[in-house]
Amino acid sequence: MSLEPSLPVMLLAGVNRPPEPKLRRQIDQELASIEHALQPGRKADGLQLLTESPQEGQYLFDYLRQHQYQAGVAIVHLTGPLQGRYLRFEGGLGEDTMDPIGFADVLGRLPGLQVVFLHGCGHRELIEQLLLRNIPAVVSLGQEGPQRKQLRDISTHFYSQLLQGKGLREAWLAVQVEFAGKLVFRKVHYDLDTDTLNWKGRDPDRPQAEWGLYVLEQNEPMLEWTLPGQGPSTAAARQTAASSKSYAWRKIVFWALTLLLLIAGAGLMYVFDLPSQMIALFRQDRPCVFPDANTYNILQLPLHPGGDCKSTDPFLADAIQRRLERLADRELEDIEVRYLSERCPVQLDEAEALIRQCQADLILWGEYDKSVKGEVLFHFSYLYTTGAVSLDRGEVTVRIPLSQLDADNDFINSGIEEVVFWARGNFHVSRQEFEEALTYFTRIQESYTENYFRVDVRMAQCYKELQMYEQALTRYDHMLAIHPDNAAAFNDRGQLYFKLKDHAAALLDFNQAILLRPDFADALFNRGLLYLEQGSFSEAISDLQTVVRIQPGAGHPYAALAAVYAELKDTENVYVHLERALERGENLGDIQQSFSSIRRYKQEDRFLQLAEKFR
Repeated sequence: MSLEPSLPVMLLAGVNRPPEPKLRRQIDQELASIEHALQPGRKADGLQLLTESPQEGQYLFDYLRQHQYQAGVAIVHLTGPLQGRYLRFEGGLGEDTMDPIGFADVLGRLPGLQVVFLHGCGHRELIEQLLLRNIPAVVSLGQEGPQRKQLRDISTHFYSQLLQGKGLREAWLAVQVEFAGKLVFRKVHYDLDTDTLNWKGRDPDRPQAEWGLYVLEQNEPMLEWTLPGQGPSTAAARQTAASSKSYAWRKIVFWALTLLLLIAGAGLMYVFDLPSQMIALFRQDRPCVFPDANTYNILQLPLHPGGDCKSTDPFLADAIQRRLERLADRELEDIEVRYLSERCPVQLDEAEALIRQCQADLILWGEYDKSVKGEVLFHFSYLYTTGAVSLDRGEVTVRIPLSQLDADNDFINSGIEEVVFWARGNFHVSRQEFEEALTYFTRIQESYTENYFRVDVRMAQCYKELQMYEQALTRYDHMLAIHPDNAAAFNDRGQLYFKLKDHAAALLDFNQAILLRPDFADALFNRGLLYLEQGSFSEAISDLQTVVRIQPGAGHPYAALAAVYAELKDTENVYVHLERALERGENLGDIQQSFSSIRRYKQEDRFLQLAEKFR
């Protein structure tokens, strides 16, 4: 679809599409009804609608990946059921399952986004994360089922008000009047005492939030935003356009003079033999000109001594660039390198904008220090892609003797190799291509590095996904030999032993993790599950209750406690803890799948009532 950059885009998409054909059709019908209500805006050329359609191979993340720089997304509308705290999206590359933080990161990178409408899939954590990304307005309607028609009526009424030329605030106030007593308008502030967002009526122990519009107090003026070309503003726009036509002759004169100046400039360039130099410079500094989208595209920015761009040593920057080019020529043939010379110093937000603008896979920049005679200290920063629209960042410091040059005057090991292999390995992990990822992580292990631990973590993850458990255990053993005080590594190895039914080894690792970190909720939870498996119910209850005290807003320890009480045939405690788990966003189907003891209750009336209440 061809998009007009001057007009706002509204993106309609489904979330948490269930496998049942009937329910999937309901979501598609929901999107269609909202699209129909917005037809007046499309016909008036004031709004561009893009509707996700899995049947036609059109998906939310495909759009974000392909079009987010051609036109500004002003409105994102998601419709679908709320299923725990995770959001599941279909896509051309498979499913993307994201938590609220990950999804808010994606939407927070859309510079023109004005409002996110959560149609049946809103909850407190997602509202908070979206507002923290400085998105002006979040509309949250967090319930499905019998309320579906009412949700649709609220949505279409809100958009009809926008099409009449009203701003976000005025449109929402009109909806509040129409649906009196059902909707709220909440101004959100940052509470320094609790280090969280807060608003009237917020309950930190419940995942649900009131139906309403949420805005940060400092962003309240942004609620005056309106759709262009709608309502009363149209007449003023026409008057302005008519007035501008009367000055058309001035534009003609301006462009004629501009053309003459360009011709004169071109003549001077030819006389002084500048065209070839300008073309070379132009090609050098156009990072977006990557010849093949199937290559791994690397954008290198300058190296500088502590932010002093005037003192930049071109020899060092050239040495790094040559090493990247040699890496492409001799080791990784599908790498393409571009150098952008006039970017110094580089800030993180600028690097993030460049990697997206240039459609690169990896962007590198950094500093160097030559204060110690005979050596150079490099500190590299980098950003790399880990999915369709996700980025990750890293830093690495390498100390290299200046005498350590090879025959081509390149550093034998500059540290750049590790960055490239690390970024590429993580890219394959994000695509669940674990065998490919292992080839890059193994390359890091074979070279000098000060970051063995993080590489071991990734390699263990890949081996587990490939069900190569002995190799995974070897990586964990290697980690703990180097870092015997790392509680997370003990917990991860304990989980693997638990999976392999080696309960004695798993218990030893969980115990050690908790000894190192007494408030380590994950290790306590895992040990509680191990005790449940072994039939040590009192020990399981003790560990899981400790997790509840550490993480009062989490639902999974309550679900596990319900399973323990089911084994003890304590029916009242089963339902008490089951309801608390569901209140905190857990999914009843997932709980039944995880704990067979819970499935014994699925035909009881009280269980069915819970299923209906938290559907």
